[in-house]
Amino acid sequence: MYHRLKSEDSAGEIDVSAEAKAFLQKCQKRATGPFVLEGPPWKPGRKRGYRCDATFARVLVWLRKQGVTSHRPLHTLRKEIGSLIAQEHGIFAASRYLRHADIRITASIYADKKKAVTPGGLGGLVG
Repeated sequence: MYHRLKSEDSAGEIDVSAEAKAFLQKCQKRATGPFVLEGPPWKPGRKRGYRCDATFARVLVWLRKQGVTSHRPLHTLRKEIGSLIAQEHGIFAASRYLRHADIRITASIYADKKKAVTPGGLGGLVG
């Protein structure tokens, strides 16, 4: 009703922390319409744009204060969360979280190496 998804893979539920859930519930209680993060009233036929411009503006200011200097700071944030999930839970979990239809997208763009990975347990083999 409000817009169409980028792809069928974009649909689905996401897991959130208890802290994020509490924050979103607080926002929802203040909301006057159907969206948790409000913006200008939605109108059928409106050209594509961001409904949450005010929220995005605040996020961009925060990202800049955190040292994000890229031309597309929201994409940098998405790339960072994808990288962190890949590091902690594996590339498949990151791909599902980012809702990529093809894991090669996740591997080539979002799965940055954040720390050294070295084999251990060589015991008496070395030396």
